[in-house]
This record gives sequence, C-alpha cells and structure tokens, in this order.
Amino acid sequence: MAQLMDNLIPVLQACVLSAVMRIGSTIRRELMRAIAAREREQLTKALGHEPDDENLEDYRQLSREQTSEQKACQREEDRKKIRRLIEGDSDAA
Repeated sequence: MAQLMDNLIPVLQACVLSAVMRIGSTIRRELMRAIAAREREQLTKALGHEPDDENLEDYRQLSREQTSEQKACQREEDRKKIRRLIEGDSDAA
C-alpha cells in the first residue's frame, strides 16, 4: 500500500500541474482576445469603418512607440533620482 501511495502522489501532482497550466493558458488566450476586441472596437469607432490589418498594425505600432516614450521618460527621471542619491543629495526622494 505504501508503494502505491508513493507512486500515486507524483502522478497526482503531474495531473494538477497540467490542469493549472491549461487553465493559465486559457485565461491568457481569453485575455488576449478581449484586448484585441477592445482595440478593434476603438479603431472602428475612431475610423468610422471596420479597420483592416494595416490599420491594426499602425495602431499597435503607435501604441508601442507611446509606451516606449513613457518608459524612457520614467527611466530618465529615475536616473536623475539615483544620481542625486549617489551624490549625497538629501532630496533624492
């Protein structure tokens, strides 16, 4: 009986892990679908017609550029704070 339990526990762990991975994958896929649907709806409203693939690609590219610019600005602000901290300025916060 002990040997059966020793063999059963790893099998059950593998089954649970597999189920969790499938659930996570399904959640991620549904989230991506929801985001894509929202983007398409926003573009349709802004353009006045159904967006084509080029419209969607332009939207995504411009969105990535905006995000990159925001991250660059935040990084520059953080670098200034770190520089002040290193230099011993008490107003680094």
